[in-house]
Amino acid sequence: MSNGKLILKRTAKILLFILLALGGIIISLWIYLNTDNGKNFIKNQAQLYLQQKLNTKVTIGKLDYDLPNGIELKQLYIEDKNKDTLLYAGKIDVKVKMMNLLNGEVNISKISLSDIYANLYSTKQHADFNYQFIIDAFASNDNSISANT
Repeated sequence: MSNGKLILKRTAKILLFILLALGGIIISLWIYLNTDNGKNFIKNQAQLYLQQKLNTKVTIGKLDYDLPNGIELKQLYIEDKNKDTLLYAGKIDVKVKMMNLLNGEVNISKISLSDIYANLYSTKQHADFNYQFIIDAFASNDNSISANT
């Protein structure tokens, strides 16, 4: 066998091994994320992200998801800036087309809420509502307006 064919054959074997290894890692990650431990890890990361982003107490009792169809949150608690309950939700079930998220689109087909307590108010001293800090935390710094055509 010529030296060129031998190099080509070895390169093909190495590439095949790399592709199989990557495929195995992706499948293993997918399986892990659909276990209770994986969902608990995602829940803790989401809770930590929201606490840091909103600078307030946020707890999520349980997170469940059915990739790529929807997300279910149980026992969601969010405090306002006065350390009072802003929102408690026994259950929030959102049906969303997650594949559209890859294109930067949010497509929600259904939202189900149960056992909800929302403590929303503004005072005479402050015109803003007590949830304004959430809007501010997620507001875009981009002032341009784009239209979908």
